[in-house]
Amino acid sequence: MVTAATATPTTAIRLENVSKSFFASATPILAPLSLNVEAGEFVAILGPSGCGKSTLLRLLSGLATSSTGEIAVDGHPPGQGDDLAYVFQDATLLPWLNVAANVETLLRLRHVPADERARRRDAALALVRLSDRAGAYPRQLSGGQRMRVSLARALATEPRVLLLDEPFGALDEMTRDRLGEELLAIRERQRWTALFVTHSVAEAVFLASRVLVLAARPGRVAHDLRIDLPYPRNHDTRRDPAYLRLVAEVSARLRAVDPEAAAA
Repeated sequence: MVTAATATPTTAIRLENVSKSFFASATPILAPLSLNVEAGEFVAILGPSGCGKSTLLRLLSGLATSSTGEIAVDGHPPGQGDDLAYVFQDATLLPWLNVAANVETLLRLRHVPADERARRRDAALALVRLSDRAGAYPRQLSGGQRMRVSLARALATEPRVLLLDEPFGALDEMTRDRLGEELLAIRERQRWTALFVTHSVAEAVFLASRVLVLAARPGRVAHDLRIDLPYPRNHDTRRDPAYLRLVAEVSARLRAVDPEAAAA
């Protein structure tokens, strides 16, 4: 059984000796892993396919249980607090509901009163610049707009911790870059803690204050790198020599744990 680990007031996420195996005789997905994420950090997670990046987010969200170890998210065991939101790779919108109703979905499940739902919905849609599309249906939106709705649905819960599992992975590069910039602009206003899984080194370095590189299965933290680039970041950041050097350094670390892993 997973129990909450002791956490300091500034620790948003804490894992102590957490591992995950699906079968007793199989190679673990995650080796015993210990990790602290401080409140307000933006942590990107890179690593070879199958190293447990998405599994780690599922453990933190309570969608899966660990085989060993202790986990605390904002001081609670996984799945026991309302301060966490999860954004998946696919937008997972309900096609029979319009944008406004999709954004309210999680709030309805949490029995938030109607007037408060409306306030949060409108604020979240304004943050992602989709107020004018509240009445549209998912089929009427572009891929980037659908992902904005998914993000708005998560932000409407007013999370303290935001988990993002390759949310921009299926988008074209220009849209992906633009949404990354918008995500950081929202973070400047809301200051949640983020864990962001990606396969893109360039995306990880652009977004994160810290990058974790996981080794091949069983997943474990092979490198823990601080990204000393000032916020706010924008399109000019991608041309900054310091940014390019960090992309090269993180790419080298990723290749060291998996020679076949793609660089940015």
